[in-house]
Amino acid sequence: MDPFPMNVLLATDGSEEARSATRMAAAIAKRTGSELCVVHVVDPGAAADPRLQVDRQQQARALLDEQAREISESYSITVRDQLASYGTPRPRDCSLGGKGRGRSDRRG
Repeated sequence: MDPFPMNVLLATDGSEEARSATRMAAAIAKRTGSELCVVHVVDPGAAADPRLQVDRQQQARALLDEQAREISESYSITVRDQLASYGTPRPRDCSLGGKGRGRSDRRG
């Protein structure tokens, strides 16, 4: 059994605290040869207007795309990202210990 994880899971909300966690998670993934899976959870029920829900989803997707690109470029590691809705039991495409297939497959 490999002593290091195959995937490192990082939840992000774009805050400064999340950016600090991003740096640590990316360094761990780089050091261990792991893939980094970045997850952002959106609560679709938080916006009563369906147009606002779509806007929140688009903003979240833009956040994930930007962070995945920055991480991949800065650390030269494989980054998968997953946009999840609040209440999803786990990110389907970012399985820990397996080879998940996220929406994006970025390799540095």
